[in-house]
Amino acid sequence: MYSKALWPAAIAGIAELRAGKGDTLLKLRDAYHGRSADGAYPDSIEATLAINCLDEDRHTPKEETALNRA
Repeated sequence: MYSKALWPAAIAGIAELRAGKGDTLLKLRDAYHGRSADGAYPDSIEATLAINCLDEDRHTPKEETALNRA
């Protein structure tokens, strides 16, 4: 949770889990990911995955094996 202002809601949501309810945590998750009322998510999730993938170094299978052994 990046904002301390959301901590009370997160704490309340965790407390709700004891009663078998996850509504508050689901609302926090949906708000964080930008879920709309019809259940759709923005394209930013896919964009972030693509950008992060391109930000990483590429290794050959041989290099990956060596890195995994290190």
